[in-house]
Amino acid sequence: MPTDATSSREARPGSARVVARVFWIVTALFVLFILAASLLPYGSELTLVPPERRSFLALPDEAFHAHDLRDIATNVLLYLPLGLFLGVAMSGRRLRFLSPALLAGPALSLVVEIGQGFIGRTSDLIDVATNSTGHVIGLALAVIAINRLGLRPAHLIGMHDPANGADDDATARARTVAAVRFIYLCVYVVVALLPFNISVSLSSIYAQLVPDDTGTQLIIVDPLHHFRHWPSGSWGLLFAFLGLVPVGLLTALSDGLRRRFNIVGPVLVCVVAAIAVETIKLFNLSRSTDVSTVILAVLAGLAGVAGARLWLGLQHPAPTVTNVRARNGLACIVYALFLALVSWYPYSFETDIWTIVAKIRHEANWLPFRAHFSVRSLASAIDLVKETGLFVPFGLLGALFLRSARGGKERSDVARRSGATNDTARVGISRRAVYALVCGGCLAYAGLLELTQAMCIGRFVDATDPILAACGGVAGVALTRLLSTGRSTPE
Repeated sequence: MPTDATSSREARPGSARVVARVFWIVTALFVLFILAASLLPYGSELTLVPPERRSFLALPDEAFHAHDLRDIATNVLLYLPLGLFLGVAMSGRRLRFLSPALLAGPALSLVVEIGQGFIGRTSDLIDVATNSTGHVIGLALAVIAINRLGLRPAHLIGMHDPANGADDDATARARTVAAVRFIYLCVYVVVALLPFNISVSLSSIYAQLVPDDTGTQLIIVDPLHHFRHWPSGSWGLLFAFLGLVPVGLLTALSDGLRRRFNIVGPVLVCVVAAIAVETIKLFNLSRSTDVSTVILAVLAGLAGVAGARLWLGLQHPAPTVTNVRARNGLACIVYALFLALVSWYPYSFETDIWTIVAKIRHEANWLPFRAHFSVRSLASAIDLVKETGLFVPFGLLGALFLRSARGGKERSDVARRSGATNDTARVGISRRAVYALVCGGCLAYAGLLELTQAMCIGRFVDATDPILAACGGVAGVALTRLLSTGRSTPE
């Protein structure tokens, strides 16, 4: 007779074990990332705490006033993914917020802060508090998304969830997309609150309407303000637009998977998110509130709808396999050109070949993450996310092209179950091969773009970006099945 442990292992689906193993590996890798960012001597002091206050037992109020609020914001963002990954890794059982996982972030932060005291870095309780805050927020989002909103971790890595039958698999994937949108919106709100320079004083809020000594106005109620001061502030508008595009895209994809595609929903969600975030920024004395963001939200919603229609349209069966390959290949090429245009901005190029060679030899950063870890800031964190996120669509399109080019392993498995001959049911590109090819392609193409950036004035070569591009490509491949309509393989 089998023991209770054997019965529980047999009762647990194999795919659930794979999902847990994958996310435990991701969690472990992210812990190594945190240790590298916090303990490796990359060369510069990361806080503004003066030497006389470098005490781990400093009073919290003294330590807080000695800190840069931007550094506090970075600490929160650094540990937020840890809570998310750990929560998803533990989702095989009934995930609870009040669990040992809640102590993982504070424990890791405490170990890091003690270790920093031995390498000449700053150690204090405020870092432990802010790191723990980020971890708790991430774990809370994972608990809500999994237990309340129906997020299925198996769908996030491209696997079928055995808890759902084939009939409601599309609905379950739509719920997962909606849960991912919820997580993204919550992180978007947290970023709007950073660096927690919050005030409810009406006089302080009103003072933001008046430009300061540098001419900076934190509350902009004139939608034509940026046109009068162009191109100053154009980057802020671009980041606001790009930050809202995923909201519209995820909303449109969730509707598309449920076969109730519409335009009003994504636009409305983007507008509501923009109004909520800009209202929050009114109370944040370190962030600017701009009425133009609400107008950009409409455009972001429409861009999300267009992106979702393009993605869903690429999966429709075509009359011939060649047409499918050509269409998906063209989409990859167009997006590759878009990445090149982003990399070469602002399109000012060096004309001296020896200047380019000297820049590659002496000014390039060949040690991954050195530039980001040496100066930990909110801009560095945003740059890491941006470089990774830019290649997620490239991974999606690349996986779609490879599977349409050779039929894909999923199609051959279906053909075998239907009794097809060996010639008809030939094995196409396996899932592992798709991951390897997309990862290698993103790494090579991003490396090429980095080398070409040596020709751009004001741009430099950084070995970190190809690594982030490969991670984004792998994430795109993993999301292919989640965002698939089930019609991506031509018959």
